[in-house]
Amino acid sequence: MRRLEPLWWVLFSVGGTLAAFLLPVHIFLNNIAVPLGWVSSDAIAYDTFLSLVQNPLVKLYLIVLLSTTLFLTAHRIQTLPHDFKLGLPKGPTSAVSHLAAAALSILVIVVIIQV
Repeated sequence: MRRLEPLWWVLFSVGGTLAAFLLPVHIFLNNIAVPLGWVSSDAIAYDTFLSLVQNPLVKLYLIVLLSTTLFLTAHRIQTLPHDFKLGLPKGPTSAVSHLAAAALSILVIVVIIQV
Protein backbone atom coordinates (compact mmCIF):
# COMPACT_ATOMS: atom_id res chain seq x y z
CA MET A 1 0.00 0.00 0.00
CA ARG A 2 2.95 2.29 0.66
CA ARG A 3 4.03 2.03 -2.98
CA LEU A 4 0.65 3.34 -4.12
CA GLU A 5 0.64 6.41 -1.90
CA PRO A 6 1.84 8.81 -4.64
CA LEU A 7 -1.00 7.58 -6.86
CA TRP A 8 -3.55 8.29 -4.11
CA TRP A 9 -2.09 11.77 -3.59
CA VAL A 10 -2.34 12.54 -7.32
CA LEU A 11 -5.95 11.38 -7.42
CA PHE A 12 -6.65 13.37 -4.24
CA SER A 13 -5.13 16.58 -5.62
CA VAL A 14 -6.81 16.27 -9.03
CA GLY A 15 -10.13 15.48 -7.35
CA GLY A 16 -9.77 18.42 -5.00
CA THR A 17 -8.91 20.81 -7.79
CA LEU A 18 -11.74 19.65 -10.04
CA ALA A 19 -14.20 19.66 -7.15
CA ALA A 20 -13.16 23.18 -6.14
CA PHE A 21 -13.49 24.61 -9.64
CA LEU A 22 -16.29 22.64 -11.29
CA LEU A 23 -18.74 21.46 -8.63
CA PRO A 24 -19.70 25.04 -7.61
CA VAL A 25 -20.61 25.71 -11.26
CA HIS A 26 -22.86 22.65 -11.32
CA ILE A 27 -24.44 23.62 -8.00
CA PHE A 28 -24.97 27.20 -9.16
CA LEU A 29 -26.57 26.23 -12.46
CA ASN A 30 -28.85 23.53 -11.07
CA ASN A 31 -29.75 24.93 -7.66
CA ILE A 32 -29.59 28.71 -8.04
CA ALA A 33 -29.78 29.86 -11.67
CA VAL A 34 -32.69 27.65 -12.75
CA PRO A 35 -34.95 28.30 -9.71
CA LEU A 36 -34.34 32.05 -10.02
CA GLY A 37 -35.19 31.94 -13.73
CA TRP A 38 -31.75 33.06 -14.89
CA VAL A 39 -31.46 29.88 -16.96
CA SER A 40 -34.38 28.20 -18.68
CA SER A 41 -35.63 25.06 -16.97
CA ASP A 42 -35.48 23.40 -20.41
CA ALA A 43 -31.69 23.45 -20.00
CA ILE A 44 -31.89 20.77 -17.31
CA ALA A 45 -34.83 18.85 -18.76
CA TYR A 46 -34.36 15.10 -19.15
CA ASP A 47 -34.28 15.14 -22.98
CA THR A 48 -31.73 17.96 -23.05
CA PHE A 49 -29.56 16.27 -20.45
CA LEU A 50 -29.77 12.91 -22.23
CA SER A 51 -28.69 14.38 -25.56
CA LEU A 52 -25.85 16.20 -23.81
CA VAL A 53 -24.62 13.11 -21.97
CA GLN A 54 -24.55 11.09 -25.18
CA ASN A 55 -21.69 13.26 -26.42
CA PRO A 56 -18.38 11.36 -25.88
CA LEU A 57 -16.59 14.48 -24.55
CA VAL A 58 -19.32 15.06 -21.96
CA LYS A 59 -19.09 11.40 -20.95
CA LEU A 60 -15.34 11.74 -20.50
CA TYR A 61 -15.83 14.97 -18.51
CA LEU A 62 -18.37 13.35 -16.19
CA ILE A 63 -16.25 10.24 -15.69
CA VAL A 64 -13.17 12.30 -14.80
CA LEU A 65 -15.11 14.70 -12.56
CA LEU A 66 -17.00 12.03 -10.64
CA SER A 67 -14.15 9.49 -10.36
CA THR A 68 -11.57 11.97 -9.11
CA THR A 69 -14.10 13.42 -6.67
CA LEU A 70 -14.70 9.89 -5.34
CA PHE A 71 -10.96 9.48 -4.68
CA LEU A 72 -10.91 12.89 -2.97
CA THR A 73 -13.72 11.63 -0.75
CA ALA A 74 -11.85 8.37 -0.10
CA HIS A 75 -8.83 10.30 1.13
CA ARG A 76 -11.02 12.43 3.37
CA ILE A 77 -12.66 9.32 4.82
CA GLN A 78 -9.21 7.81 5.37
CA THR A 79 -8.17 10.80 7.48
CA LEU A 80 -11.37 11.00 9.56
CA PRO A 81 -10.30 8.50 12.26
CA HIS A 82 -7.10 10.48 12.78
CA ASP A 83 -8.97 13.81 12.83
CA PHE A 84 -11.40 12.49 15.43
CA LYS A 85 -8.56 10.86 17.39
CA LEU A 86 -10.20 7.43 17.25
CA GLY A 87 -6.90 5.56 17.19
CA LEU A 88 -7.85 3.30 14.29
CA PRO A 89 -4.98 2.00 12.17
CA LYS A 90 -4.50 3.88 8.89
CA GLY A 91 -3.99 0.80 6.72
CA PRO A 92 -7.43 -0.85 6.84
CA THR A 93 -9.27 2.47 6.66
CA SER A 94 -7.18 3.50 3.67
CA ALA A 95 -7.68 0.19 1.91
CA VAL A 96 -11.44 0.15 2.42
CA SER A 97 -11.95 3.77 1.40
CA HIS A 98 -9.81 3.51 -1.73
CA LEU A 99 -11.33 0.17 -2.76
CA ALA A 100 -14.78 1.71 -2.35
CA ALA A 101 -13.73 4.70 -4.46
CA ALA A 102 -12.35 2.37 -7.14
CA ALA A 103 -15.52 0.25 -7.14
CA LEU A 104 -17.77 3.31 -7.34
CA SER A 105 -15.58 4.76 -10.10
CA ILE A 106 -16.03 1.58 -12.11
CA LEU A 107 -19.77 1.84 -11.51
CA VAL A 108 -19.72 5.48 -12.69
CA ILE A 109 -17.85 4.48 -15.84
CA VAL A 110 -20.27 1.64 -16.61
CA VAL A 111 -23.38 3.75 -16.03
CA ILE A 112 -22.15 6.74 -18.03
CA ILE A 113 -20.97 4.62 -20.95
CA GLN A 114 -24.34 2.84 -21.08
CA VAL A 115 -26.29 6.12 -21.30
